[in-house]
Amino acid sequence: MDCFKLDLDKICSHLDREGDFGKQVRKQPNNKIVKELIKRSDSCCAITGYKLLKADKLKKAKISFLSKMLELVFDHRVPIFKGGSDDNTKIDNWQILSWYANNEKNKVCKNCYEKNCDNCALAYPEKSNTIKPTGQSLKDCKIN
Repeated sequence: MDCFKLDLDKICSHLDREGDFGKQVRKQPNNKIVKELIKRSDSCCAITGYKLLKADKLKKAKISFLSKMLELVFDHRVPIFKGGSDDNTKIDNWQILSWYANNEKNKVCKNCYEKNCDNCALAYPEKSNTIKPTGQSLKDCKIN
């Protein structure tokens, strides 16, 4: 019978939010930052490069096929639980992603034990093509 050992210290330090395990309220960037992000990215997903629209505009345009690949969301480059800033008045920790790319990024980040996100394509796709915890390249996905 194979056994495995859980590293509870590592798991707890990864999950710890100073003892607060309730639902975390995340800010959205303020209007000034939203405009800067949209201008900087030309409304394109930082990971896929797809042109994005806000959910209400997708609905108004009656776009339903692949809508989550085209829906614009504001993403924290470095997740809050990994020490990233939630300051909605500064552009530093914000990027535009599609809803789908953001959802996939969250899955990877929640299982990542790397201490630093600086060289990860999910946090800084303009600096790196490699997803640090998996070693996968965005080029292998034929995106970015």
